[in-house]
Amino acid sequence: MKKIVASIFYLLLFSTIIYAQKTVTGRVTDTSGEPLPGVNVFISGTTQGTITDGSGRFSLNVDDINNTELTFSFIGFDKQNIKLNGKTSLDVQLKETATSLGEVIIYSYGKMKKSDLTGSVSSVQLETNNPPTSTLDQLLQGRAGGVSVSTASAEPGASINVRIRGLNSISVSNQPLYVIDGIPMDVGIDTPNSMGAENDKSYSPLVGINPSDIESVEILKDASATAIYGSRGANGVVLITTKGGKKKGKSEITFSSSVTLSNTSEKIDVLSPREFAEYKNEFDLVSAEGSGEVPTLPYDGINRPLPQDVEGYNWQDVVLRTAVSQDYNVSMTGSSDNGFYYLSFGAMLAEGVVLNSSLDRYNFSGKYNWDVSDKLRYNLSVSFSHAE
Repeated sequence: MKKIVASIFYLLLFSTIIYAQKTVTGRVTDTSGEPLPGVNVFISGTTQGTITDGSGRFSLNVDDINNTELTFSFIGFDKQNIKLNGKTSLDVQLKETATSLGEVIIYSYGKMKKSDLTGSVSSVQLETNNPPTSTLDQLLQGRAGGVSVSTASAEPGASINVRIRGLNSISVSNQPLYVIDGIPMDVGIDTPNSMGAENDKSYSPLVGINPSDIESVEILKDASATAIYGSRGANGVVLITTKGGKKKGKSEITFSSSVTLSNTSEKIDVLSPREFAEYKNEFDLVSAEGSGEVPTLPYDGINRPLPQDVEGYNWQDVVLRTAVSQDYNVSMTGSSDNGFYYLSFGAMLAEGVVLNSSLDRYNFSGKYNWDVSDKLRYNLSVSFSHAE
C-alpha cells in the first residue's frame, strides 16, 4: 500500500513539473525590420537554447516564466539580454555593432591594413545606374579627392586630362599610369591625320574599355604606394579591375540599354548681315574722319546700299545638332562545380553635337576560372574592342 501511495505522489509531482514549463515564442529582426535567421537564443547562465529560423522566429521551453532571462547574440550585432517577467511572446530588435573590421588594401605586390598604409589611396564606388559615358575617366569626375578630371573637347572619345594632386612636370606628360587587371597601359594614343602631324588627335586610353565592365577603381597617389611601378607611377596610378564570375553563384543574364540626347546649352549671339554692314560702314567712316581720308565707297548715311534682303546664315545652326547616343550591354555569369565564368558584350553608338563627330565602339570580354585542384586554379581572360 505504501508503494502505491509513493508512486501516486511521484506521478503527481512529475505532472506538476511538466505543467510548470512554458513555451516562449518570438521573432528577431534588425533595426530596419528585416528578419535575422541563425540568431542564438539561450537561457542566460545555461547552455539550453535554440536558434531562429529563416523568418527570424524561435520557440523555447522555460521552467520559470517570471524570473528567466534570455540572451540573444548574433555576429555583427550587439548582444541583448531580456528578462521574461511572465511574457510568453517577444519581439526582439538587434542593433548593428559599432565596431567593424579594419579595411585591407590589396596593391600590386601585397596587402596591408588601410591604417598602416602610409600612401594615400582613393576608392571609387561605381554603381549599376551610372549615367552613360563613353569612357571610364568621365566617371571619375568629382568622385575622388585630389583627382582633377577635365576635357577641352566634347567630341566622343576625346582625350581627357586626369591630374592626381596637380601638375608634377613642366616638360612631359602629367597623365597617371593606368593598370587594367594588372597590365600597365600607355596614355598617349595619337591618331594620324591627313592634314599633317600637327593636326593629330589624342584619344583617351580608356576609349576601348566598356565602363559597364568595370568592377572597381583604386587610385594610388603617393610614392610609397606606387614604388613598384618606378618613374611610370610618378603621376599616380589608376588601378582598374574588371568584372568576373562569382564562385558558386547563380547563373544570371543582365541587359541594359540607354538613349541619350545631347545639345549645346547656349549659342553665341552674332550679327545679322544688315547689322554687320551697318557696323562696317560706321567703322569705315570713323576711321576716314580720324585720318582725314575719304572713304573708298560713297557714304551719305542714307543712300549707301545695305543688304536688307540678303539671306544670312548662323553657322552654329548649320554645324551643331542634337546628338543621339545609344548604349547597349548584355552580360552573363554562371558557375559549375569546378569553375565560374563571365561573358559581356557592349555596343555604343555615340554622336557628337558637331556634325561628322561620333564614336562607334564594340566590346567583348570573357573570363573563365577553373579550379583544377585545391592548389591549382587556371584563369583565362579574353577581351576585344573595336572603336571608330
